[in-house]
Amino acid sequence: MCYGWRAGKIQGLQYLQATKNSGYQRETIFVVDEKTGENVSASAQDSHIKIYRRPRTSFRLIKDRSRIAKDLAQRGSRQKIPFPSNALLPINEVHHNLAFRQQFLGQFLSTYVPDSNSAALGGPLHGTTWLVLIPGLAELTKALDSSLLSISIARLSRMKGDQQLLLDSLKFYGQGLRDLQQALQDPALMYREETLAACMALSMYEVVECSTESRIGWASHSDGCARLIRLRGAAAHASGLAHQVFLSFRTQGIIKAIQDRRSTYLADPEWTTQVWKEIPKTPLDQLLDIMAGLPSVLELADQIQGRKARIPLLLQVINSCWNLDVIFQNFDEQFRNKFSSPLYRPEFSTLPNDADDTEFGKVFPIAFRFVDLQTAHICMLYWTSLIILWSNLGDMYRLIDSMQSTNHPELDEINGDMCSQISQLRPFGQRIEQVSLARNICQSIEFCLRDEFRAFGAGIIVIPLYISILTFEQHPECAREIAWTKKVINNVEEKGFRITKYFDRDSPVDRS
Repeated sequence: MCYGWRAGKIQGLQYLQATKNSGYQRETIFVVDEKTGENVSASAQDSHIKIYRRPRTSFRLIKDRSRIAKDLAQRGSRQKIPFPSNALLPINEVHHNLAFRQQFLGQFLSTYVPDSNSAALGGPLHGTTWLVLIPGLAELTKALDSSLLSISIARLSRMKGDQQLLLDSLKFYGQGLRDLQQALQDPALMYREETLAACMALSMYEVVECSTESRIGWASHSDGCARLIRLRGAAAHASGLAHQVFLSFRTQGIIKAIQDRRSTYLADPEWTTQVWKEIPKTPLDQLLDIMAGLPSVLELADQIQGRKARIPLLLQVINSCWNLDVIFQNFDEQFRNKFSSPLYRPEFSTLPNDADDTEFGKVFPIAFRFVDLQTAHICMLYWTSLIILWSNLGDMYRLIDSMQSTNHPELDEINGDMCSQISQLRPFGQRIEQVSLARNICQSIEFCLRDEFRAFGAGIIVIPLYISILTFEQHPECAREIAWTKKVINNVEEKGFRITKYFDRDSPVDRS
């Protein structure tokens, strides 16, 4: 029952060559040759490769970006885009028409990014701040410009139900991919933070549109972002746009590492310290520090199968799980102590759901009203992490019980110290109640779907909600909960996150 996705082994900076499904470039990165200074390609597997020239970004940021972005979003929501819906948008005309670009971006920001002045947010939100910075840039690279246009027009097409605009967005997506490839081959552009932002924008497009009708496009962009960020180095993400893009990527990078059950460099001390030399960590950053340790434990657990001597590694995994559990519990206690009142309070649910009925009532009659959205996000990620951790810890305990009940020969070969460790294993206790954590997540959904949180509120519930579904599926008595969560997933898809449509197809849970 080890929670994790069997993700495809797609590596490198891989980007579509045309507008849709026309193949990926595998295993290619671009570096600067030490002797000639020329741009050369090399395998991403070559760990000895060093980057000898990392130009610093040198473009001016306009002051008061938040005010500019807010004004742009307001104008985008008021003004109509002056393009006929029955004609494809001319790429060159839009690229050179600042008013068109501003209106498209403003429309997107006004429907995706919550109002930064809302007290219900609880502070800047990872995943939106870098978008708010965009209108304040003195210039946009071609790759970033095309990438932002693709996602902005896609959002507008869904709002208007205009398939022609959707084709236009796909055209800009293809242009953005080509522009990004060119930027990655240019030493002067490769390390600019706008190039990194273009990677994130294209990744967002795959989340909301799924041009490949699968998770493959998103996984490819995520791997590409991970490699580019690593090549840039931790110190290059300590401030400005690069810092905010890194924060947005870090959440999805850790989630993907958990899905792949492979350790990530994001857990290394360099990447949990240097990035915050100039900007203090938030509680969400601190929680993600802990979550970054989960993939290495899952990777270690997967190595147990097929080993002749399993008990030493089995005990190592159990100890690692318990150590992480203590760290998570300490974080929870410290986080709660920051507030003088509870993190959330119960209230009657008003969220409609087809799984509710007159005979049995609402599946979740009580919803949680949080202090703010930031707190809701932290709580849901915390509960999600515990479900994953406790599920894998439970698997280890069940394996030991199985070996003991069958008098496995390996038990006769272990030394006294290991026998003592097995006999003194901590009781699993309430950690078997993972369903209660899944219910907590479901009772948090209504708060996140409030209109004031716009599309971003729906986006942060996707992974926790999916983990809840996988948890409920382990319990036959939770049929109504499964129906309820799947209906919410459908609602999230309708709000603009079409990647949820392909979770079941591309992300089977490992129930080994």
